Amino acid sequence: MRSIILSFLLLVSFFANAQTTVSLVPIPAELKMGKGNFDLSNKTVIVVEGQGLEKSAQFLNEYLKEIFGFNLKIVKNYNAPNSIRLSNKEMKSEIAGAYNLNVSDKGVYIQGDNESGVFYGI
Repeated sequence: MRSIILSFLLLVSFFANAQTTVSLVPIPAELKMGKGNFDLSNKTVIVVEGQGLEKSAQFLNEYLKEIFGFNLKIVKNYNAPNSIRLSNKEMKSEIAGAYNLNVSDKGVYIQGDNESGVFYGI
């Protein structure tokens, strides 16, 4: 479990500090590099946008508490920046547990085809 969250945090760090070389395992189907970084702080909010994602949000929150020493507020609706949004909207993917992970200076968006996809994205 810790390795999944560590992978998420490393990926966030990777996007903030990446050069032209990518060393992610497994290799993502697609990777687009941007500029900027996302600052995770105790003011960041976890937004649950779908049914059955509360356990994944709580898992992420517990891990962040263990590593960084703070809990994040978990809400169902939030449209401001500085959030980690979890969504299980249908992606029409042929891969079970597929997910998209988008990290920008405004926040993190993890969209899974189902609950498992969101968890894998975390």
